[in-house]
This record gives sequence, C-alpha cells and structure tokens, in this order.
Amino acid sequence: MLMVPSKFQHQIEETIKKARRIAGWILRTFYSREEECMMTLWRALVRPILDYCSQLWSPHKAMDIQALESVQRSFTRQIRGMKELSYRERLKRLGQYSQQRRRERYSTIYIWKILEESVPKPSNINKVDAYINERAGRKCFRKAPPTPAPARIKTLLSASLPYSGPKPSTASQETSETSPVAPWRS
Repeated sequence: MLMVPSKFQHQIEETIKKARRIAGWILRTFYSREEECMMTLWRALVRPILDYCSQLWSPHKAMDIQALESVQRSFTRQIRGMKELSYRERLKRLGQYSQQRRRERYSTIYIWKILEESVPKPSNINKVDAYINERAGRKCFRKAPPTPAPARIKTLLSASLPYSGPKPSTASQETSETSPVAPWRS
C-alpha cells in the first residue's frame, strides 16, 4: 500500500530508528574503528536501510533531512581520525556523499528510467515531459502545481517525485571544496 507524501513522516522516523539501531549494534559489536572496516559495515548494513525506496519517501522538511543526515554524521565521527573533522571534511576524506545528495541522485535516475520506459510509469508522473535538445540532449520540464490549490497541497506537490525528480541536481552547484574527490561508490 502506498501512502500519500504527507503520511511519510512515520516511514522516515522508522527508517531513522532502524538505521540508528544497526549503527549502534555495529559500534557495540566491532572493536575496530579503522576506516576500511567501518565503511564496509556502513555500506553493507546501514546505508541500504537509508536508501531503500528513498525516491518514494524522500523528505522535504529540513528537520527530516537533518535527522537522516545525523545517522551518517554520528557514525562517521566514530571512525579513527575523523572526530576532529567537520561533517563535509569527513565525507570528502571517506569519498562519500551526503544522504540528501544520494536521494537526489536516485530520484534523477528513476525519472530517467521512467522516460526511457525501463520501469513502469506511475499514474501521477504525467506531469513530467521531456524533449530532445540538439545541443544539450534530453531535457525535462515539469508542469507547475495548480495555482488555486492551498499552500499545504502546493508544498506536498512540489516535494513529490514528479516535481522534484527532474530538477537539476545540487551536485553541479557544489564547489570543488565540498564535493568528494572519490568517484561514486554504490
């Protein structure tokens, strides 16, 4: 059963709770705080929980985004030699992206798959259209949310996949100081 975006608060809270529980178990069970060991455990046990179906329930409220980031923030702080670094510096040194950046990337990939017809097209995705630009390739554009709708409905619509998926990723807007140097790790 799919929930409407306004009902994903419970999903987000449960995801955070489960990810924190697994991260805590890792920290209690494994003595080593070496980077390779900790990042292998993170990628194998915690990150899949945070990434699973994130295109559907991706948060749009700043407090939810920060709560999801806090799981990775606190886990990376426990790695040997990372405690004194800022979160951005830790991500750069570990070659990782923020959870928000990963969700944006997954949404963009999912929209591309819909346009390529490699996944079924959801019924509410008809608000996204694409055209081919000779110079820039495929371009997406979104139809605007209905203007007579209440502000709460407009907020939920603008945060939904059909409206937020095709927008340009923040990765192109990041400076080289904040972008990780390591290639994308899946």
